[in-house]
Amino acid sequence: MDNSKIMQIADIHPLVNFANYFNLDAESVWGPRRIPDYELILIRRGKFRYEMSGADPRDLEEGMVLLILPGIEHYLYSCLPGGAISCIHCLPLSGPKGVALFCPISPTPQTITDVSSDFALMDELFRRCTALYEGYGPYNEELAGTVCREIWLYCASRWQDGTDPLSIRMERMLQFINENIQRPLSRKDLADEFNLAPEYVNALFKKELGFSPTYCIQREKVLQACNFLLQGDCSVTEAAYRCGFRDPLYFSRVFKKILGLPPKTLRSHFLAVQE
Repeated sequence: MDNSKIMQIADIHPLVNFANYFNLDAESVWGPRRIPDYELILIRRGKFRYEMSGADPRDLEEGMVLLILPGIEHYLYSCLPGGAISCIHCLPLSGPKGVALFCPISPTPQTITDVSSDFALMDELFRRCTALYEGYGPYNEELAGTVCREIWLYCASRWQDGTDPLSIRMERMLQFINENIQRPLSRKDLADEFNLAPEYVNALFKKELGFSPTYCIQREKVLQACNFLLQGDCSVTEAAYRCGFRDPLYFSRVFKKILGLPPKTLRSHFLAVQE
């Protein structure tokens, strides 16, 4: 992501790509999967489990909101039959008529937010967002985005204390990656820059982020490439070069591995949605 740009929660005006509100008759599994946008999932009933590669599983129950970030391989399990959830896929736009930006959000979003004290309100917001997304009114897209924004803001009010803080060293490593996004980078570059053994760098990333430094570097480069592709006339080849890839074909393979679809498809899809 582009750490030179930090999107404040108050400036987010989400574009809803998809929303649903449904009950589960049996135990279900979603994954392994990666998504190209942000997904908010409200646990309406039942028990669920969220797993990322290299990270401890997270248990979820009624009254919790799960936030899944783009490009993170994960599984979501319903642990009992009879569960119920609501899902919203969205892009956080910068302002009411802004473009989609893949950049850090402040305050830092938490993976799980407990909204059980206001469950009825959140359940109604997710239900209303789905109804607007599925309907055909003249301003349904804008209204769905407004409801989604209310969900983001409500969750953010619970993030101020932060339960998933990164260490200062990890924040500096991520900053180093983004300040050198145009360069080919490796785990060894991080080890040399911070005077650490490569194996220790690997352990730090696994512990704090749940994935390897190599995957993190690739993900940050791909998300920055998304910004270039979605903000103007930048070609796939140019985006690849600007993010430190010397081979556009390899860039496209990495892009698809991270986000689940090739760069040309992502660009055409999101530009069409924003028209």
